[in-house]
Amino acid sequence: MLPAKALCCMACIYIAPLKALVRERVEDWSVKIGQKLGK
Repeated sequence: MLPAKALCCMACIYIAPLKALVRERVEDWSVKIGQKLGK
């Protein structure tokens, strides 16, 4: 496991052919990952 300090600085790069697909993925991940991180 990484320390909490390291988690705040992590990022993910997602490349998609359409901006709409990126928006959908960001919304989906924000819910899924945000719940696990308590955000």
